[in-house]
Amino acid sequence: SRTYEADREVLAASGDPAFCVRYAPTEEGSHSIDLALTDPSGKKNFPKIDFSANKAGSDTRGYIRLGRNNLHFQFDNNKTYFPVGENICWVTYEKGPYDFDAYFSALSQHGGSYTRLWLTDAYMDGLAVEIAIGKFNLTNLWRLDYVVSLAERVDIRLLMCTESFNLLRSKSPYAKWKDSYFNKANGGLIEHPQEFFTDETAKEDYKNRLRYLIARYGYSTSVFAWEYFNEVDITDDYNSTAQVAWIKEMTDWIHSLDINRHLISTSYSDSTGDANVQALDSLDFTMTHSYNENDIPATTGQWPKMKVEKYKKPSFVAEFGIAHEDQDKAGWSLRNGLWSPVVQFGAGTCMTWWWDSWVAPNDLYGKFDGVSAFVRSVEWVRYNWTAVVDATTSSNASRVYLMAGSSIDR
Repeated sequence: SRTYEADREVLAASGDPAFCVRYAPTEEGSHSIDLALTDPSGKKNFPKIDFSANKAGSDTRGYIRLGRNNLHFQFDNNKTYFPVGENICWVTYEKGPYDFDAYFSALSQHGGSYTRLWLTDAYMDGLAVEIAIGKFNLTNLWRLDYVVSLAERVDIRLLMCTESFNLLRSKSPYAKWKDSYFNKANGGLIEHPQEFFTDETAKEDYKNRLRYLIARYGYSTSVFAWEYFNEVDITDDYNSTAQVAWIKEMTDWIHSLDINRHLISTSYSDSTGDANVQALDSLDFTMTHSYNENDIPATTGQWPKMKVEKYKKPSFVAEFGIAHEDQDKAGWSLRNGLWSPVVQFGAGTCMTWWWDSWVAPNDLYGKFDGVSAFVRSVEWVRYNWTAVVDATTSSNASRVYLMAGSSIDR
């Protein structure tokens, strides 16, 4: 249980520790579950569980899939999912999920439908899943349970980012390798950061983490996708060949466990990304991180178009920001980032990074109103889209982008 005392979250254990099983049937009819528990003392079989699943209601959307136009996302009911949102990767450790209550409420009230969580120990984050090799933080996992259920209540979908470059980076900025629990000097498994992707014991440890996440949260339709890494290319001595092999192996592992087939991706600091990785069938969509561009429609907003043309899969800008948010308290750059990819083949809006230092303090949530209403009014996946206009007025004062769609649902 939790309470809010002296401007901070206070958690108290309630009841005895226990295992829970979550199962979300995707087909109506009779189902049965055979449950067995194995630990060092042996194996225990439990009585078979039989139950019947009723047909889902007409308002049930299901999980998120690749859209039938290969450009957008759709739910199991074939309706479009067009992500509108921002990063909310972590919150203050003092307030914990109370901060998520405030952020999710404000975002959802203005039509937001997406956010991204960091589940890494890079900054002692309150949602860090693994805090030492093979050791999961059950308090943080209770917090994550709460955040997932909160997302279900307010209709926000979650990009679950499992790891970040920081713990595998020794050079400034944002380097955490010296204190990383992966580092053998701190009781970890590897002597060099890149061994995370090649050492068999390190890979098994990461697979164990994925297995746990899927077992605990794979049931949820509010999980949009799994993201392997935040900006993996700025880990020490990044190796494209090793990354390709690692991505293939981990995706095969996820597919062997995640019966609900949540989507999968990864991200790069370099906006271009790694072509060898982004072209893999093992990744369902591509993402871009883009910063410090003043003309957002002509730069940041065009990344999805370029990647869709190259990789033939959905793409959106998962992080963006300008160099002077403190000078844009009205949020015009946020407005440009939200709108510009919509008509430039983006599968979602650009997702601002500055949720806690810019959007919330300046109450910029109203910028989400118009774009969220607009994207909900179009069934994007029903059409194949082509660019019609991509031009600048003669005065160079404005720019026009238009797309036209031809129906694929005839």
